Amino acid sequence: MNYTEPTHIPGWIDARQCKLLTETVQCLPAESKILEIGVGLGRSSWAIIDGLDPSHSLVSVDTFAMNEPDLKHINIRELNRFCGESQQITQLINTYRRTNQRTTYRQALSYHPKRSKINHTIVTAYSAEFLESNNTTWDLAYIDGDHDPITVRHELDHLNTTAILCGDDYIEIKPTLMSFLDDNPQYQLTEYKSSHNNNFWCMHINT
Repeated sequence: MNYTEPTHIPGWIDARQCKLLTETVQCLPAESKILEIGVGLGRSSWAIIDGLDPSHSLVSVDTFAMNEPDLKHINIRELNRFCGESQQITQLINTYRRTNQRTTYRQALSYHPKRSKINHTIVTAYSAEFLESNNTTWDLAYIDGDHDPITVRHELDHLNTTAILCGDDYIEIKPTLMSFLDDNPQYQLTEYKSSHNNNFWCMHINT
C-alpha cells in the first residue's frame, strides 16, 4: 500500500492546509530548526516533512495521550467522517483502534519516503514543560496542540523570537492571536485561511 501524501494519514486538516504548511517550510533557509506542537496521528508532521531539506531539523512535541477509550471512540468517528475510508486511512485508524496514538504516529511516518533522510526528534511532553526547559532559537513553530487560550498564549510568549509562527484553528484561537499581536508588534499576520476545514494562520517577524 502506497502512502504518498499527507491526506493518506488520518487528521483534521485538509489538503489545502497541508499544502500551505509544506510551502511555508520550503521557504526556510538551510539549517533551519522547526518545532511542531501537537502531532495528532501524523498528518501535519507529514506535511512538514514534505517541505524539509536534509539540513533542516524537526522536533515534534505531544503528550501522546489520545488513548482514553471514550476519546478514542470519538476521534475515530470524527476521522472516518472527515477523512473518508481510503485503504491508507482505514489501515492507520485500525492501528489506532488496536494500539495507541504514539504507535500509530510512528507507523504513519515510517511510510514517508523521506523518513530516513531527515533529522526528526519526537518528544513526549506538555508544551509548557518542553518550552520552559528548552532554549533553542526556532526558525518556524507550528502550533496545534491544546487550544485553551492560556496554553496557546503561553506557547506564543515562549516563542516570540521565532521568525515564523503558524498553526491551525484560526477561528478558535483568533482572540489569543490578536492579543499576542497587540503585545508583539514585531509580528505581522501574513496569512489566514478561514473555511470549514482550513483554518491555517501564519505570522512573520517584520524585517
